[in-house]
Amino acid sequence: MYTVLLADDEPIVLAGLHSMLPWKEIQCCVVGTARDGAQAWELIETLNPDMVICDAQMPGLTGFDLMERAAAGGLQTVFVLLTEREDFFLARQALRLRAADCLLKGRLEPETLESAVTLSISECEKRRHTKRAVTLEAMLEKNRESMLASTVSEVLRGGGEDCLVLLRGFGALANCGVVQVISKNREVRWETVKQAARRGFSRVVALPANQRTMSFFVWHLAGAEELLRFQKELGEGFHLLATGRCVGNEAARLKGQTIALEDEYYLRPRPLLVFGEEPPTPTRRLALSALFGRILLEINSRQADKCAALFRQAQELIEKTPHTRREGQRAWMELRAWVSMALPGREDEESAWDQAEDILTRVELLRRIEALRSHVVEHIGVTFIKTDAVETAKNYIKANIQTRLTVRRVAVAAGLSPNYLSSLFKRQLGQSLTDFINNEKIKSACQMLRDRSRRVYEISGLLGYDSAYYFTKVFKRHMGMTPTQYRDSLIS
Repeated sequence: MYTVLLADDEPIVLAGLHSMLPWKEIQCCVVGTARDGAQAWELIETLNPDMVICDAQMPGLTGFDLMERAAAGGLQTVFVLLTEREDFFLARQALRLRAADCLLKGRLEPETLESAVTLSISECEKRRHTKRAVTLEAMLEKNRESMLASTVSEVLRGGGEDCLVLLRGFGALANCGVVQVISKNREVRWETVKQAARRGFSRVVALPANQRTMSFFVWHLAGAEELLRFQKELGEGFHLLATGRCVGNEAARLKGQTIALEDEYYLRPRPLLVFGEEPPTPTRRLALSALFGRILLEINSRQADKCAALFRQAQELIEKTPHTRREGQRAWMELRAWVSMALPGREDEESAWDQAEDILTRVELLRRIEALRSHVVEHIGVTFIKTDAVETAKNYIKANIQTRLTVRRVAVAAGLSPNYLSSLFKRQLGQSLTDFINNEKIKSACQMLRDRSRRVYEISGLLGYDSAYYFTKVFKRHMGMTPTQYRDSLIS
């Protein structure tokens, strides 16, 4: 698997590059994205990706600057540059710096990008075979802390024996463990926490932080006194979760211990929680799908009191049933999905996944559900215009053409079951509901393609397609040509 870094100062270009290819199918993995040259260079130094696909003219550091720095640092990274216009001098400079390819943004399609990636893979193999300058020992020493952090992160994701061998090579498997710091507030300076950890532990490396949590891998851990000293220095605004001390291959247990600690803290938060000091709380599955389905029906029926009562039933069940943190997060995402089907115009500052990741305790989950209940009850009195079901569906599709439309979502808007609405479409219009949705999207695509400033992957994203690759396939099936060929045909 080849690692890829994407860099461009335009968010829509980054999104287009990410969705344009089925990366895993071509043996690639996108490991990071950057919005400017400085951020891209930081990621190159940290991740050492096999290839970088970047804008030639980014602010701060250009694509050419990145290539020169990579070459000066002895990195074997292969670059593909993106440009806004055809420029002989830019192309010559790219070739001089050994870029694998130089592509025009305005004519970027899945086929051209895949071709450039194939060239880059070939170049990666050549450079791997010729790399002899830096020894493994020097590389490990140079990137010691970042490699330790990435290796431990892999262990916590379930990494295998190779990760333990690397940790053993660092001498980091003696009385090792993970200490997770949880901030009770959203605003936190993690650099201050890092400094406290370096003072509190003799051997420590910081792992990537989330908004409210940061973990540390500690080895040569003396015992509880170090944890208590660290907790005292942090103060009342933080809670600590600490795994047991592991020796050698016992470190493979750190993932399970970390998850168990997070689940126990989720149910009963307290300032200091150490794995093994208390028996874990037995947990059960939350059976809420049927209840959430009834909430959707009551929203569509505009029954505010019944809807509120069902929300309270769900809250009571969550409060009474011991369950894992991941189970609570899953329940939140499922509830949000059901509500979004009934109120598709609802928008939040955070996505459902971001909100779920930020749920650290059961109390926080109940607060979010209560806020959602208030929102639903407030808007439940809106009267939907009663029109013919097929016309309602057609109007909904046209009004929401720039979203990811599904048969189920359209059926909910029309107030009918998906199968029944599909049968009405077939009977009245002579085509399936899915075909009608695709036809409307292709009509909109044809209009957008007249604007030559819009790129194909931008249009794909605006129309709610998962990737530009799939959009191109659908467009070609309906129109007999690719989007770019259609655009060129308008000129001729």
